Amino acid sequence: MGSREYDRARLRPSRGTVRSHTKLSFNEVVRSCHLEPSNETRVFLMPKELLDLLRMIAKKENRRPKTNDFGRNRDPNLPHFMAYYNAFGSFENALAPLGSARLMITNEPIY
Repeated sequence: MGSREYDRARLRPSRGTVRSHTKLSFNEVVRSCHLEPSNETRVFLMPKELLDLLRMIAKKENRRPKTNDFGRNRDPNLPHFMAYYNAFGSFENALAPLGSARLMITNEPIY
């Protein structure tokens, strides 16, 4: 039985359920159990981590991040832009807490 079928059979909680109940990323929960996350699984980032990556890209590129920065020809270490849609409802909503382009490329706290 594959992991998706296993999840559908409700024999374990989904990653989203783990995240919503613990307020930790799935990989953090796995590590707290003294296990190492599988390289085959996707990394699920918390909203703060996603915002930190947006700020990093803004600083590196000296411009406002675009969905193309997270697209097909992207850095494999970055999440797909759909992670921002899932966490914030849209990519634009994800950019909103960062404010202006000037704020994005500074080290000013956003929280």
